[in-house]
Amino acid sequence: MTCGLIDILAIHHSERPFPPTYIRGKKRKDYMLLSASLQESVVQSGILPYCSIFAGDHHPWFLDLNADILFAGSTSPLAPVCHCSLQLSDPRRVEKYKTLLYEQLDYHKIMEKSKNLYEVASNGQWTNEHTLQYEC
Repeated sequence: MTCGLIDILAIHHSERPFPPTYIRGKKRKDYMLLSASLQESVVQSGILPYCSIFAGDHHPWFLDLNADILFAGSTSPLAPVCHCSLQLSDPRRVEKYKTLLYEQLDYHKIMEKSKNLYEVASNGQWTNEHTLQYEC
């Protein structure tokens, strides 16, 4: 444990040596560190096979948290991935989503606003009004 962080995968999975997390390596390169105070809310954790979600050279990892414990109350359930309209396997949907996203970013002038807020923050001139602009 370092700086109050724990290696939750090492706690949940006792097999040693730990499997490599990088496709071209023989050692563990990646870690999932968690605040020790959140350990009680972790239901399960694990490592998925390479390319099981999307192409990549690192194993995808998952962390399942009990929202009632984590947030000290009930939360709205998340929809399963199969119910989400954006599916990584269909490039037509990805392109349509990206087009809509960029249209919304342009319409709301998000890039301009973020640049202006960045400059204000960099110059140490941030006020409560800027916080409201940031949140809207």
